[in-house]
Amino acid sequence: MTGGDPDPTLAMDHINEDVGDNRWVNLRQITVSENVSRSSKHRRVDTLQVWQSAGGKWCARINHPAGGYTHIGTFDTRAEALAADGGKPFVRPDPKMQARKTRYGTWEARIWDPELKRKVHVGTYPTRELALKACKK
Repeated sequence: MTGGDPDPTLAMDHINEDVGDNRWVNLRQITVSENVSRSSKHRRVDTLQVWQSAGGKWCARINHPAGGYTHIGTFDTRAEALAADGGKPFVRPDPKMQARKTRYGTWEARIWDPELKRKVHVGTYPTRELALKACKK
């Protein structure tokens, strides 16, 4: 198509970052290090992941770029799972604090007690933000 072979020392890059869009106008050759830095794996942002479990419920979690994830909860509908992060940037809570969604739709707040060496129930709240706020008190 271009009249020559691509340079084997360079990587092919999708300009619009859609790997399914293989139109010639969307492809270019860049160095391997540039290609790695453009990959989504190396971006420094937390991402929301939503999927449907085998039981039909929708699960949501925040994937962290450095590795690992924070489970947000399980929801009845996909829309609820997508709205779980509230559209705000995710701030990783202190590891001694935990807010988790109960099967009743409320949020349970727990905090690590170093003397008992376990998490202790703080209370139940209607939103994740209120549960984390209660942990900070």
